[in-house]
Amino acid sequence: MMSQRIGLAFCVLTIGVLVGSVSPAYAQDDTDTAFPGWEFSIRTDNDTLLNSDRYYSNGLWLTALKTEGDRWFGWAIGNETYTGALISLTPDQIPDDDRPYAGWTYVSHFRGRLEDDGTSVMWEFGLGCIGPCSNAQRFQDFWHSDVVDVPEAQGWPSQVDNEAGLQVRRVRQKPLRHWLAEDGGLRADLMRTTEFRLGNIFTDATIGVVGRYRLGNMRDYFGGAGLDDMTPKRPVRREDAAPPEWTDRPGRAWLGADEAFVFARVEGSLVARNSTIQGGVFNKDSPFTQDIRHGVIHTEIGFKLVWRRLTFAMSWNSISTDWVGSSWDLNQHNWLSFYGVVH
Repeated sequence: MMSQRIGLAFCVLTIGVLVGSVSPAYAQDDTDTAFPGWEFSIRTDNDTLLNSDRYYSNGLWLTALKTEGDRWFGWAIGNETYTGALISLTPDQIPDDDRPYAGWTYVSHFRGRLEDDGTSVMWEFGLGCIGPCSNAQRFQDFWHSDVVDVPEAQGWPSQVDNEAGLQVRRVRQKPLRHWLAEDGGLRADLMRTTEFRLGNIFTDATIGVVGRYRLGNMRDYFGGAGLDDMTPKRPVRREDAAPPEWTDRPGRAWLGADEAFVFARVEGSLVARNSTIQGGVFNKDSPFTQDIRHGVIHTEIGFKLVWRRLTFAMSWNSISTDWVGSSWDLNQHNWLSFYGVVH
């Protein structure tokens, strides 16, 4: 527990250093930046602070994104780590109904655009691998031994075997409704998201809704902090777009932030393939696999703050059971997400 508190304090301290180091101008003027138009983000998912270490155990992404008018593009590198329910169990002790160990590491290129009605469309193309080649075990061993000081997982010899992965992803985000506050600013909004993934690692279709409610000032989804790590945090506008109905209120601060809001997301996925559970499509030599559940529900509740050129978000996540071996549970596993952007 002490090491977890130290880790959390380190995250807070890092955020404080970043806040103190960025430019005081929130007007998004590129003239005082070393990389005009660029944003750099880091996101991590982990269940350690919830006194858990199982299933979807960790995720880490680094992203670089550049905005050009009503379009953006960028690159990302990511790693996802999955383990069984009890990491102290060796392969011969793992129950038959447990989740397989797996790692997925990849690099990707993505491109997005804003359409006439405010809808965004983004395509991502990724290349990576599952299995020992993902180095998920090495990353988790480092995290356990050098960061949070907990025992290393013993079940990695049973992880799904190596297979190269090629993935294509399409994400569409469409504004549904917004509500104005008495001061003329944006009080809340609602958006529908649809996502399709096709590849030999993941093949699925997801539809969901996400709502935001302001704590202080809140800009529209593509006029400020937004939500997702592959959408710009700088204003994105079409030159022929009509001006928004609401007024910007930069003086309305919450915790000193230029922008602040809470958000909630609910998504349902129809899953055809998840090779971190089923093993590879082409490599059938994985020592331990499971069948997948074809319906998965994900919920997320969090907040996002913007200070000058820094965006920070934290959220609580829940996912339903995604493999057949275990009994179904809507709240099978929980984790926390931390997300920071310098823009």
